[in-house]
Parts: sequence; structure tokens; C-alpha cells
Amino acid sequence: SRLAREGHLVVGDIIFGKTSSANNLFIYLGDGVCWNLKTLYLPKVTEIIGYDAFKACDNLEEITLGALTTVNNANAGTFRSVTTGNVALVLSAEQKAMNYDSSTKIYTAGTDAFDFNTTSFIGYTFKSISKQE
Repeated sequence: SRLAREGHLVVGDIIFGKTSSANNLFIYLGDGVCWNLKTLYLPKVTEIIGYDAFKACDNLEEITLGALTTVNNANAGTFRSVTTGNVALVLSAEQKAMNYDSSTKIYTAGTDAFDFNTTSFIGYTFKSISKQE
């Protein structure tokens, strides 16, 4: 698509990759597949179940996600080789604080609200973290 060629990927109500629903993200965009992507707009995604999902998406500048409930950070990590300090992360206003299970390397949403006054999320430090309005 034209947006993908220009460095933008939008996933709204559609299913992308190997997903079971529009709310689950089971993708592998890394190793050259997403090298040109600058913006990822995934506002309905609530689960990232594919480890290394954004591996080597070196040019990412902004990513929008829904209220994440589960993130599989196994293998080398969700944002492996991405300089997340250059990425503006936009999360749902409904995002909950994430709890980490070191035995499974999976983050799950707790009951407490996420603190948007931080730049840290699921073990990564981002340029900024803001609420999706």
C-alpha cells in the first residue's frame, strides 16, 4: 500500500498477519520487513503474542497501541534492536500497569492504572509515552 511505502502502517479493524482477531498481534516485522516504517497505528491491539514483534524496526518514530493486556517479551524482546528512546509511544487511556513474570517473560495487565508520567513501559524506555485521546 502507499502508506506502507511511505513508512506508515495502519491496522484498525482489520486482521494483520497471523492473528486470531483484530485485537491480537502475532507478527514479526523485523529483519528488514519494517526497516522503513516510521509510524505504526494499531489502536485496537490489546495483545502482542509474537515475541520479537518489532525487532529491528530501526526507523520507528511513533507507535500507537490499544490497552495492552498481554505482551510476550520472550526470546530477545518485543523491541529488539529498536532505539526506543527515539520512539513516541501512544497508549490507550485505559492502559493498566503491567506485571512481569520472569519465568515466562510475559507481561500482563494488573488492576492499577498506568502512570503516564513515565517514559518506561514493558522494560523499555521511550522518547515519550502519552494517552490516546
